[in-house]
Amino acid sequence: SVEIMARQPKIAYVMLRNAHFGPRLAASVELCVRDLVLYSRFVRSTLVVCPPVDEPFEGIEIATIPRAPISGNLGKAWGVSRLLRRRGVDLAIVENHLPAAAFVAVTSGARVILHTHAYVKAPSGAFDGGFRGQEMRQLSGLAFVSEFALGRFQADFPGLRPLQRAVPNGLDMQDWSATKPKD
Repeated sequence: SVEIMARQPKIAYVMLRNAHFGPRLAASVELCVRDLVLYSRFVRSTLVVCPPVDEPFEGIEIATIPRAPISGNLGKAWGVSRLLRRRGVDLAIVENHLPAAAFVAVTSGARVILHTHAYVKAPSGAFDGGFRGQEMRQLSGLAFVSEFALGRFQADFPGLRPLQRAVPNGLDMQDWSATKPKD
């Protein structure tokens, strides 16, 4: 019998702002993304979209965020959406930025997951809750770095439909230093 292999999904991790995806100045978000990509069975079909970096992590394909005609995070998100469409990305995981994740979901043609490494701020009122709920409904899912963060989110945003999961950060933060190269 002939076995037909389905193609591997094209995946992109997107870090829009203040990211240094390389060993010299990486913070915990970049280290977490590095490990999630490097040890994934989809490493060969995964791209990290990030700001320019002098020396990226080895073994991971990167693309820098394209220049956009308008500035700010939504301008960057527009450039990223165009890049994801050109590359035929199936799934984009956007780090820590809900408005950009929602915008990429609407404009890129890819399914989008918001991966949050911090707490999602509770809505300040009904209007804010409605607006942010609408942004979240554009997403295919939400991933949190801990069960605690997931539980807090579910308490602050009850009844939200997109898939929600904790994907624990595998980093031992006791030995982490902001000044030394990251291993």
